[in-house]
Amino acid sequence: MANNEVHGNTEAMEYRFGPFRFIPARRMLLCGDAPQRVGGRAIDILAALLDRPGEPVGKHELIARVWPKTVVDDGNLKVHVAALRRALGESGQGSQYISTISGRGYCFVAPVQAGGPAAPAPDGGKAGLPHPAGRPVGRSATVAALTALLRQRRLVSIVGPGGIGKTIVALAVAESCASHFGMRVCFADLAAPADQKRVAAAVAAAVGLSPRAGATDAALAAALRGARMLLVLDSCDHVIDTAAVLASRIVAGAPGVLVLCTSREPLRADGEHVHRLAALAVPAPGAVSKAAQALAYPAVELFVERAAAAAEGFTLADADVEAVVEVCRRLEGNALAIELAATRIDAFGPRELAARLGDRFQLLERGRRSVQARHRTLADALDWSYGYLPKAEQTLFRAVSVFAGPFTADAVTALCREGAGEGQDLASGLADLVAKSMLSSEVRAAATYYRMPATTKAYALGKLEACGEAARYHRRHAEIVCDWIAHYEQGIDGLRSVLGPLKKTGSGWRRTLVLAGGGAK
Repeated sequence: MANNEVHGNTEAMEYRFGPFRFIPARRMLLCGDAPQRVGGRAIDILAALLDRPGEPVGKHELIARVWPKTVVDDGNLKVHVAALRRALGESGQGSQYISTISGRGYCFVAPVQAGGPAAPAPDGGKAGLPHPAGRPVGRSATVAALTALLRQRRLVSIVGPGGIGKTIVALAVAESCASHFGMRVCFADLAAPADQKRVAAAVAAAVGLSPRAGATDAALAAALRGARMLLVLDSCDHVIDTAAVLASRIVAGAPGVLVLCTSREPLRADGEHVHRLAALAVPAPGAVSKAAQALAYPAVELFVERAAAAAEGFTLADADVEAVVEVCRRLEGNALAIELAATRIDAFGPRELAARLGDRFQLLERGRRSVQARHRTLADALDWSYGYLPKAEQTLFRAVSVFAGPFTADAVTALCREGAGEGQDLASGLADLVAKSMLSSEVRAAATYYRMPATTKAYALGKLEACGEAARYHRRHAEIVCDWIAHYEQGIDGLRSVLGPLKKTGSGWRRTLVLAGGGAK
């Protein structure tokens, strides 16, 4: 049907153009049978343009429809039109759907068919997937890479700290596999089983077997031998030994089954490929000053999307860019932390929110009631991780929170030479905390430096205080710093005897202390 045949058909139940279907009543855009993740504002813009295909729709008219009773500028409209164009696959070289009418607005220029009733949107085998808490902002390249990788490696683990977005990415990968490969997808939440013995039964229930039929790893692998599916094992943390054995047996015994796991640490299973999920990208301080520039960064995009959902009419103004970037930067691109911060925009403006982040756990304690307890707040997410650490690792985790920046294993040895940390294998403990995403590590020259993310550090310091250990470890840390300063002074005196007078600078002091002891200030 030509464009002029569609004009005025605002009651159409479905629009078709190129490989896409748009169902206005469901606010759903599909490419073939695959649902596309598109923000609510972009969906509103698409609906407005498809109401009058082939005709220019003015910028002011679009803004009035998409942001009723709210004053926004053209920049916000441009951002969401750009997001819509990305969802439609426009690259400037291929097919084009939306044309910019200079100085006037936008026009949907591709041929459109309108009709109804709308055909049902198939689930592509995804009926068993839980509805994600949000879309995987800034993760499209990761989702595509993991989808391709699963076909090659068959056992892939998404690893990262609590709140980084592992489950949301896993669900997006599962949808991608169902859509592109026509695979059945089964989802097993391994946070639910109370102990290791119930893991096989939980997975059996997820794939549609009776608990008795899949009560053991061997029985479950045998039952799946002829299956073709993607099995998602979510939150393997507290049953990781059993999950590792089960995943290995399924991959070995059922060649048509792909296994995707999420966990704070790798399973260390045969054939496992580990993908460490990075934080969302955040602009460097002073790198951006305009809203359109800042929204190109996933951390800012997520903040603005969640803030708009929490406070109707919220849009990012140029004047608030610095404050929003500061919030995202101090939360280090952690998706859950950013989402929780954005929900407080109804009580605090962006600048006051940034100023209040010193007590982030109190500020961000209001979580989502509709999600599992461990995903509701920052403290819940960290409680989940901390609670499953062995006692020796909990002690080490609390102790190293006294370092102000990166630190070395030697610094930890000095810190823990007396008290509860004494006698344990500190090097192994540090390595385990890195594996479990509680610390990060970086090799510089001949030394490895460890670092605790700021949000995790605030949590660990609270635990240190609650356990009555704060005075001891802070005092020991101060003694270490004094020792380093004395050693530094002796070295300087020796250099003076050879080189003559040396100038001490504040930056020189600080850099020397960080390099020598790992962050004492």
